Amino acid sequence: MMNRRALLGALAAALAGAALTLPQAGAAQELHVLNWQGYGTDEAWATELFEQRTGVKVVHDYFNSEQEMLTKLRTSPGTYDVVLINSSFTGQAAEEGLIQPIDPALVSNFADLSEKMRNSPFLNMGGKVYGVAWVWGVTSFAYNTTKITTPPPRSRCSGIRRTPGGSAGATTRSRRCSLPPSPPART
Repeated sequence: MMNRRALLGALAAALAGAALTLPQAGAAQELHVLNWQGYGTDEAWATELFEQRTGVKVVHDYFNSEQEMLTKLRTSPGTYDVVLINSSFTGQAAEEGLIQPIDPALVSNFADLSEKMRNSPFLNMGGKVYGVAWVWGVTSFAYNTTKITTPPPRSRCSGIRRTPGGSAGATTRSRRCSLPPSPPART
């Protein structure tokens, strides 16, 4: 879970970075953001603070899937100033001309990102930067031991946690896992 300072920094970086790269952004009275609902940019305290500091009203529009987000960008060109895209869809959006590159020099804390996040091949294409990484995480899963009696393989998994009292008193186990490396290519 992100703390308030990290979330505000992420919001400010995303909004300011995108706003500064738009034509006539200084004259903008509204900043239109396309995002998942409840994903951080629409937190009342963050939006209010951004509006107080910049004088620009933040207007949110939401999507429920990446496909819906792409459709909104395709059918409403020029509507959105900031789009929070999963990095796996950034290349497609850039190739289709749905998003514009940003100038990282205009994002004051861009250099503070880790090198891997700053130079992500998912956000950097053709010598241009199409996004600023603002969050990173691990995908976890849990399973009900009364329904799945054979545990998933332990290789590449860590952080096993047992939580008693799940549905119908079942024990739930959670693990953080990564995919095993691809087997070497056969020649």
